[in-house]
Amino acid sequence: MAWQILAIWTVVMVTIGWFVHSERQLLGNASMAQARLLYGRRRRQPEADEAAPTPEEPAAVPRRSEGPSRAEREFVKALSQTA
Repeated sequence: MAWQILAIWTVVMVTIGWFVHSERQLLGNASMAQARLLYGRRRRQPEADEAAPTPEEPAAVPRRSEGPSRAEREFVKALSQTA
C-alpha cells in the first residue's frame, strides 16, 4: 500500500514539474518572439570601404476581411452537417 502511494505522488510531482517546465519554456519563447518583433535583427556597422546594407522591409501583415472566408464557411457548414 505504501509503495502505491509513493508511486502516485511520484507521478503527480513529475507531472507538475513537467507542466512548470513547459510553461516557463512557453513564456520564454513568447518573450523572445516579442523581443525579435520589437528590436529586429542587430546589424553590424559597415566598414568604410563596404557598401551599407539595405534595410530589410518588415513582412506585410495580411489584412483580414470582415467575416469568415468562403472556404471557412464551407468547412463550418460541412462540420455542422456531420455532427
